[in-house]
Amino acid sequence: MVTVDPENAESVMAMKRGLAFYCASPHYHPIADAAGFGEEARRVYDLWQKRDFKGAAAAVSEAFVKKFSVHGGLPTRQAYLKWMKAEGCYPIVYPLPRHANMVEDHFIAMRNMAEAGSW
Repeated sequence: MVTVDPENAESVMAMKRGLAFYCASPHYHPIADAAGFGEEARRVYDLWQKRDFKGAAAAVSEAFVKKFSVHGGLPTRQAYLKWMKAEGCYPIVYPLPRHANMVEDHFIAMRNMAEAGSW
């Protein structure tokens, strides 16, 4: 998943909402556990189950965002793509757009990742 603009609070919150959605499924909790974020994933899960979706998104930490998404400027995006290439993984660009910029944010994310791939 790709944060469209890591400097924009609305864009970061869009990413947090998306990650909270994944935490709402216990199927993803072993991944969070393995990465050291199991407690956080379960806290987010508990809020989601209470239908406190805004609270669940707000409970996603910056560290969680950085661990489970491409979140940062050009050097971060380049490092992520280089790591994926070295691991033989095919990168899937999955932007989490801001509500008001649904189409534009998809294109921004694609451009950002294409720029990162041209090292």
